Amino acid sequence: MTAAYRDLCRITEAAFQADLARMRALTAEEAGLRASLADLDRQLRESLAGAAGEETSWRVLGADEAWRKWLMRRKSEVNMQLARLQVRKAEAIETLKRSFARRQVSGEILGIRLEEARIAERRRD
Repeated sequence: MTAAYRDLCRITEAAFQADLARMRALTAEEAGLRASLADLDRQLRESLAGAAGEETSWRVLGADEAWRKWLMRRKSEVNMQLARLQVRKAEAIETLKRSFARRQVSGEILGIRLEEARIAERRRD
């Protein structure tokens, strides 16, 4: 009988590890998006700081303004990706909580069953 509980523990552990791996992947993706946002912010600050200086060929052609507009559009796109990712991450957190709880409970049940088996064995002796 305890073999079935051991199998249950293995299954719930595998499910938990899979959910944990998904969470780690989402966290890594989030870090990449946040790094992209930081880089875009830095580029935008540098572009704005350069705009206060002298006339350059970029400025005369309007390329500096086009660059800033592209940076703002790109920043908006990355923010939308981050928002969608945060929704997926919130769902993954809930899934991870459930699989963690299942793993804990299955371990406790196995512990109880093993203790019951030990007690029954002692009674037989």
